[in-house]
Amino acid sequence: MKLSFTSSLNKNQSSAENLNLLTQITPSPLAIYQLEHLRLAASRYLQGRNAGQRSSLRRKPAVELLAHRKYVVGDDIRFVDWRASARQEHIFIRQGEQPKDLLVYLVLDCSASMQWGNPPKSIKALELAAALGYTCLSNGDRLALLTLSQRGFVFWGPLTGKGQFTNLLNFLQKQTFQGQITLLELLQEVQRRSSGQGLVIIISDLLGEEDVQDALKILPAPSWEILLLHLLHPEELDPPLMGQVELEDIETHERASYNIDSKALNLYKVKMQAWCNKLEAQCAQNHVFYYRMNSRAALDKEIIPDFRHIGILQPK
Repeated sequence: MKLSFTSSLNKNQSSAENLNLLTQITPSPLAIYQLEHLRLAASRYLQGRNAGQRSSLRRKPAVELLAHRKYVVGDDIRFVDWRASARQEHIFIRQGEQPKDLLVYLVLDCSASMQWGNPPKSIKALELAAALGYTCLSNGDRLALLTLSQRGFVFWGPLTGKGQFTNLLNFLQKQTFQGQITLLELLQEVQRRSSGQGLVIIISDLLGEEDVQDALKILPAPSWEILLLHLLHPEELDPPLMGQVELEDIETHERASYNIDSKALNLYKVKMQAWCNKLEAQCAQNHVFYYRMNSRAALDKEIIPDFRHIGILQPK
């Protein structure tokens, strides 16, 4: 009886924890309302596989006129522009736009360092993935989600349609944050699984990444468009530490003692800023959009308005 009772208790605790996590990572009603009127910005030069809701450079015979082309045998005469043809020596077909879809890869860093902070960076990463995923699904884009932790790669999708949002949330809440990973591993896996191009959104704290040049070259522009969301906790930028402290690396579990004074803190801040600046410069060199984020920022009141302001999200 005792074992049975303990097992039931643990099961109930696990269910409660899952429900609490699901609540934390689900966008608020205000955020959903905002996202209903927005979509991810992406280059028109990215090719789509299927018909969708995005503008494209592809043309098809249509009543609405964007351009003309000469008639060839087999064309539907319903799309002949007789007025334009009467003024020329050739018969012309009306050309309209053929809307396309977009393949979006959401790439999530699930290393142990993402569990750091209060609340941990992982919660904001999952909430952000849920919000961006909702935007993709509700706008007819195809969404694929790739995560990497010590347990290996986990892949979801590609799927489309707002009805997949619940499945997306269930997938996200099951992710574990363990071990060490590299950006190079993540993008190599995207390349391996991809059909050749798309929009890639990376959510990571980039811990341990001193140079991202080689990783970013794996998916070159213009075939690929990459958005790198660098997620940092405020206390990583401005640690509330002073005096004799013992620090532990959350990924390697190595420990070291330090005597921290104001001079050491200032030096740390300078090096942290220099690191972020280097990453941003390397992204710019590889035509990658870099954006540093605060893991405590509110999705509906800060992140979504910021994304709209800087062009990550745009009105439909």
